[in-house]
Amino acid sequence: MLLRKTRAESVLPVWRDLLSRYPTATAMADAPEDELIRLLQPLGLHHIRARALRDVGRRLLLECGGEVPLDAAYLETLPHVGRYGASALVALYGASPSPAVDANVVRILHRAFGFALPVEVHKADCLWDGLQAITPAGKARAVNLALVDLGALICQPRAPRCEICPGQSYCAFGRQTRRGIVGNSTP
Repeated sequence: MLLRKTRAESVLPVWRDLLSRYPTATAMADAPEDELIRLLQPLGLHHIRARALRDVGRRLLLECGGEVPLDAAYLETLPHVGRYGASALVALYGASPSPAVDANVVRILHRAFGFALPVEVHKADCLWDGLQAITPAGKARAVNLALVDLGALICQPRAPRCEICPGQSYCAFGRQTRRGIVGNSTP
């Protein structure tokens, strides 16, 4: 919810402050909306995010006793969670081989394997299904974190660092870049 249209380095201090003040679904459900808005203001979309966080806290409290179930189908029903958020939670904290496909992962797959770039990432079922099929049982967390790091640190949108990429020998884009066939601004 906090990462929507916002860079992770901007979210981190706000997330830490938010969780220190409201560490449970119960605390979030009872949080004063004006206080949430103030805390979330540096990220933008603060009114929407504040309402959504309170609504999620309330639903988790009423429907799940304040616990966060690691069930992607249920999590997707929560306001402003969506497919990516639900899958990321399940992948990072559960045992399911659930992929978390975001714009960074799509960019990596596009560059490495030449997959077409979908207009709406959350609807790219072939990418979600493909990643789920190749993710070893119990390794979703490691795979997803590796892809997030690869996209953030190496396979960047404008200046990919192909020369240090651990997948350079498998990557079509990297091979073309090293041969001077494509520039560094390819998506």
